[in-house]
Amino acid sequence: QQYWANQSIQSRIKKTKEIKKQLIKHQAKLSTLISKETGKPIWETTAELNAAIAKIDGSIASIKYRCKFPSIKSPEKTIQTILKPYGVIGVIGPFNFPVHIPHGQIIPSLLTGNAVAFKPSEYVPNTSALYIKLIKQCFKNMPCPIDIIYGSKLAGETIVNHKITKFIFFTGS
Repeated sequence: QQYWANQSIQSRIKKTKEIKKQLIKHQAKLSTLISKETGKPIWETTAELNAAIAKIDGSIASIKYRCKFPSIKSPEKTIQTILKPYGVIGVIGPFNFPVHIPHGQIIPSLLTGNAVAFKPSEYVPNTSALYIKLIKQCFKNMPCPIDIIYGSKLAGETIVNHKITKFIFFTGS
């Protein structure tokens, strides 16, 4: 995580744009996998991936905006916005939107220099494996700041209770 945290915001944005390209390139395959594993029609899984792809540009715009907050100084205090990585972010994804929802938590976490421990729903293993594989392909010559943990309740509890986990994103029941 420290390697990723030390990368410039421009480097993180560049990697995030590479993730977008991978999602676009493999959109049909991901849509088909989501459909097979969730039972949703292709038109709905295609819409899910379109939303995930659009989330990248929105997240980049958001972080660029936050990086431009001005500092306000007075003799008594300084008010400023500081973006800093916290460490490892746990993301526990749901069955019904296996890419879009965790992706909307993973991308901002990566952009802010955090590592991600992703535990997808155990009912969408092939979708989740391909999604993470596509992300990891963008980090060929450097340590990858994301990994996947398969399993059910015990895997999720392990991430939640691990001392290195700083924050948890959870969607589901």
